[in-house]
Amino acid sequence: MKHLIEGRTLLAVSVSRGPQRPYRTNRGVYYIRGAASRHAATRAELLELYQAAGDLYPDELTVEDAATGDLDLPYLFRVRSDLSGWGEEELARALVSIKIMTHDRHPTLGGLLCFGIEPQRFRPYARITAIRHKGKEVGEEFLDRREIGGAIESQVRTARAFIREHTPSPGRILGESSTQSTR
Repeated sequence: MKHLIEGRTLLAVSVSRGPQRPYRTNRGVYYIRGAASRHAATRAELLELYQAAGDLYPDELTVEDAATGDLDLPYLFRVRSDLSGWGEEELARALVSIKIMTHDRHPTLGGLLCFGIEPQRFRPYARITAIRHKGKEVGEEFLDRREIGGAIESQVRTARAFIREHTPSPGRILGESSTQSTR
């Protein structure tokens, strides 16, 4: 679009974002552009770019130091009974299809967190820290503290038990139903 300002022509150009973001140079370098500068993208910035572009789903990332044996298959078969009784290759294809495992037979992060035998061995941060403080204010003195590990469903069940144990009057925890599945 052309604009005439004080006798001079100003050309305004709008460049829309392309579909293949993020972009890289011919040398394979990704840059982050600021107002008047640019720098090579750090790993964290690159992950953010891919996530913003809708091309990165953290739960589908490979946990390369884990293997199929780190998945609790009996628990998986209780949750997904349609998968039990399948042959090894057929089951592997199904687990890849539902994103519990990758083609190279490593669990995905989501697969490990939902169906892992001991997910914290690979991702120590994937746990709940439950704390009961003395009184109503958060303080340094704890009456009880538990590190809750295991797969997500087990963690939620254990955290609910912790809350029930420390709730002075009978009550119902939001989201809780009388038909909880068991592991």
